[in-house]
Amino acid sequence: MNSVWIITTLGVLMFLSVSTNIFLIWYLWRLLKHVSFYEIELAEMIGSIKNFTNHLSTVYEMDLFYGDETLHYLLQHARDLTDVFDHYESDLPQEMEEETTNEATTQE
Repeated sequence: MNSVWIITTLGVLMFLSVSTNIFLIWYLWRLLKHVSFYEIELAEMIGSIKNFTNHLSTVYEMDLFYGDETLHYLLQHARDLTDVFDHYESDLPQEMEEETTNEATTQE
């Protein structure tokens, strides 16, 4: 009688353990999908900000607009924003940075 109770208890505990592990693996997989999505979005946003800064710099250097204070401050703001995103870019995995660089050169 005592051994049946031990075997039943161990069976229930094993079932609970396996169920919990399956749930945690599924939950981790979903979290990783979300993180991956946001990583890609951040890399694209960084590329867009860098392209905007480069374009704005090119416009500012044109003879027609050179010295315009509004463009100067807008360019400074764009550079500050690029510096903020550079901090986040340094935290991205290396392959994400390469994709961002490749996208930035193809869009130019």
